[in-house]
Amino acid sequence: MSSEKYEDVFFYLDLAKDYIKKKSLLSLIEEYIEKKRKYNLKGQFALLFFSNDDFPIFNSDQSDSVKFSETLDLNWKNRTTIKSNFEKGLFYILSYVAESIRKKSKSNRIIILTDTPSELSEGYQEALYDLISKVKYFPTFIDVIRVVGEGKRFFKDDVKLNIIASDTRGGIFYTHDKKELKLVFNQLVKVKELVNLYSDRPEHIEITQEDLMFYRNLSKNLIESESKEDLMCNLCNKEICPICSDVYDIPKSCEECGTSFHNCCILEYSVEFNIGIPFIFRCPKCGILLKLKKEQLDKEGEEIKKKLFTESRKLDNSRPTINIKDKEKQSFYQDKKDTNLNLDVKVELPLKIMIPEHKSQNLHIEDDDIKIIRVGGYFGKLYKVRKKEGKLSYEKFAP
Repeated sequence: MSSEKYEDVFFYLDLAKDYIKKKSLLSLIEEYIEKKRKYNLKGQFALLFFSNDDFPIFNSDQSDSVKFSETLDLNWKNRTTIKSNFEKGLFYILSYVAESIRKKSKSNRIIILTDTPSELSEGYQEALYDLISKVKYFPTFIDVIRVVGEGKRFFKDDVKLNIIASDTRGGIFYTHDKKELKLVFNQLVKVKELVNLYSDRPEHIEITQEDLMFYRNLSKNLIESESKEDLMCNLCNKEICPICSDVYDIPKSCEECGTSFHNCCILEYSVEFNIGIPFIFRCPKCGILLKLKKEQLDKEGEEIKKKLFTESRKLDNSRPTINIKDKEKQSFYQDKKDTNLNLDVKVELPLKIMIPEHKSQNLHIEDDDIKIIRVGGYFGKLYKVRKKEGKLSYEKFAP
């Protein structure tokens, strides 16, 4: 899979007033796209605004501004001019982004131009924040440009705009005219750095079960290959897996591109190159989101249990122990005689623990309790799982 960075850019015009004329607006968008193309050859562009009957007018997957010009010429006079559709339009774009991230590894930048405070209910805002929490790590950046009249500066929904911009590593800008708007567009031309999920804390992951279910539903399983003769693994370039030497470890294929992988090889790959959730990763060939099945991760059954027990004993002898019942929140790194090892070592994996298909599969873990799990079978890593303030926290425990 190519590591080249690129960005899809969405322009959302939530403009009810005429502080910026259509001709000036189109000229700025055209100039922005022309500059952006120099840094962002593979990136696509999209445009959204609403008609006066609240119908979304949306052009997507454009490589230039030709379609945008036609769309604005035909529909701009009939756009909504009596209210802001801020949440509604952003929700529309984020839903589109949520579907596209399944197949593409890219950044998404949403540039919102708005000149009127939003009056939508708190319930709608909650739904919007919930969707933002799911897609922002892929990553999705939201920049808000508030176009204001002379003498105006602050609006009652400014706090909301600041929360959205800061939560998605975007920015919020205030402009009065075309000249100031052009300066802001110039700042937004550069492609932002691609980051992996939770990259600011790669050893420590916190995520809600609801968000985890979302990522799981986006991902696909590897499938049995139609032809099993002379099937080569894309990672090791061999028919027989060099890790387990098991002739029955027949490579399985990515449903999207057909690239095949041994179980062991893809396990090793997923441990090092997941999206931040230990069992969800992108296909190294086409970039589609894939997930590992629980059966793949613990196929050795009782032997892995024995190995984990042995490793937990080694950990007991080689590192300070952990007192998980320490309500005083003392340091984990205390003298062994003052603490007790109280770790429940299991082979259940995050897919089973954290994304229940039935109620009985919920992660039964109280606040400040700790479970130790392994991701990747023999070749995986140990994770310490703790429930804290309603979220499940993953932290690497051992190599």
